[in-house]
Amino acid sequence: HLDKAFSECVALSKTVRNTRKGPPPEVPPRRSSTEMNGTGHIQERTLECARLVAQWHLLKGSPIVAACALLAVDDIKGALLMLLRGHELELVVSVGRLVGLDNPVFADFNTYESDIGAIKGMIYTAVRYLTYRAIRLSLWELAIDITKTLPEGTDRTVLQAEVLISFIGNHEDQETLYNYAGFPPPVECPEKSIGPVLDQVMYLLLSTQPYKGLNKALEFLQENESSFPKEKYIILVFMHPVKVSPLEA
Repeated sequence: HLDKAFSECVALSKTVRNTRKGPPPEVPPRRSSTEMNGTGHIQERTLECARLVAQWHLLKGSPIVAACALLAVDDIKGALLMLLRGHELELVVSVGRLVGLDNPVFADFNTYESDIGAIKGMIYTAVRYLTYRAIRLSLWELAIDITKTLPEGTDRTVLQAEVLISFIGNHEDQETLYNYAGFPPPVECPEKSIGPVLDQVMYLLLSTQPYKGLNKALEFLQENESSFPKEKYIILVFMHPVKVSPLEA
């Protein structure tokens, strides 16, 4: 039955990929009878078949169906990847938390630690994209609400700072948004720009004189031109909204 399913999937895949580069997926080789021990080989071929079916549905423009094919064989990480590739961002967050992070299976077995890390990464990526969508639509409070779905920590703070740096509007609305996000008003931000370079750059960019934060960021990037610390990546993230936001001289 598995061989028949593989053959049908490959035939469908060839039909879809006539205009695509690269060879179509091939049927994985059958294991010899001497290699078969228990039901492990059946589970492996079932998973391979499900992944082939999922890939075909994704190419057909049905990422949700593709994810369902992988969820049917408990491949949560693969299912979330299909949803992320299909830009089903809301489903990545909801399914990832419901089926992945809140699944008691992950709490019982240490072997799933790598999967947990991958799932968290995909959820964070989806939340970031959803936040950018809200920014693009000028739905500022919604963007902050989306960032608040992340656990407290650097990732959440950085994403909220990106929203505030991207904000375009009058000063009154700006202060309201800062307060909604839990940040001090722009005039008080320079007082917080002490300590680690990341805090200095972030609060200076959020202040009424963001060019000082830009200068600080460029100075740090030049000093660390040959290395790539984590702070360098985050500062580069900060630079993204700065380049599209007006800077007051």
